[in-house]
Amino acid sequence: MRLLSTFLFTLFFATAGQAQVNSSVSELADAIGVPEVIEIMRSEGLETAAGLSDGFLGGPSRSWTRAADRIYDSGRMQEIVLLGMASALNGRDPEPITAFFRSELGIRIIGLELSAREAFMDEGVEKASSEYVQKLRNDDPARYRLLEDFIETNELIESNVIGALNSNFAFLRGLQSAGSFESDVSEQDILQQVWSQEADIREETTDWLFSYLSLAYQPLTDEELEVYLDFSSTRHGKLLNKALFEGFDKMFVELSRAMGTTLGELSKASEL
Repeated sequence: MRLLSTFLFTLFFATAGQAQVNSSVSELADAIGVPEVIEIMRSEGLETAAGLSDGFLGGPSRSWTRAADRIYDSGRMQEIVLLGMASALNGRDPEPITAFFRSELGIRIIGLELSAREAFMDEGVEKASSEYVQKLRNDDPARYRLLEDFIETNELIESNVIGALNSNFAFLRGLQSAGSFESDVSEQDILQQVWSQEADIREETTDWLFSYLSLAYQPLTDEELEVYLDFSSTRHGKLLNKALFEGFDKMFVELSRAMGTTLGELSKASEL
C-alpha cells in the first residue's frame, strides 16, 4: 500500500540477493508488473518524504531531498522484493503463476492494476473512487460482494495492516537509533505507540482497498473477476500472495527504517 536502509544497505547484500533469485522468479516478477509498481511506489515514497520534511526538519531540505532519492532507489527496491519472493517460493516452480498472468486476461488485469495505482496518486481520483464504492454497495451488491470475496480470499486487509504496523515500527526504531527520543523510551513503548494506531490503520486500509480495487477492476465483467478470484483461491494463487507480501514487506521495512534513521540524523544536525 503506501506504503516507507539504511544507506549502508551494502553492495555485498544486493549481490548475494541477486545470486539467489533465479530467472523463473524474475520472469514472474516481470509478468505481474513488479518493476512498474516499484517505480510508482518510488514516486509515492518521494511524495511522502517531501511531506515529512516540514514536520521533522521545519521546512524543505536539500539534504533530505537527496537522501530520500537515494533511499528510494528503484533498483535496490526491486532486489529486496525479488529476494523476498524467492524466499517465499522456496524453490517451487512459479511457471503456472507466470502463465496465468501472461494469458490475455492476466495481462489485462495487471495493466488495470498498474493504471489504477498510478491514478491514485491524484487525491481527486481516490476520493471519487471512494464515493463510487458507496454507490456500488447500494446499486450493485453482487459486484460489491465479489470485491469483498477477493479481499477476503487474498487476506488483503490483514496482510496490509500488519505490513503497515511493521513499517511504522521500523520507522520509529530508526528515529530512536538516531537519538530522536528521550533515553528512557523503550522498544516496548514504541511497540505500544504503533499498536495504538491499529484501528485507524485498519479502517483506512479497508477504505483504500475497496476504492482501489473498484477502480482497477471496473472494466472487468463479473465473470472475468470471478476467474481471477478462482485463481486466487488455488494453491498457486495463495503462493503468489505469500510471495508478494513477503517481498514487499521486507522492502517497506528497510525503507521505513532508513527514513527514520536519516530524518533523525538530519534533525539532530540541524539543531547543532
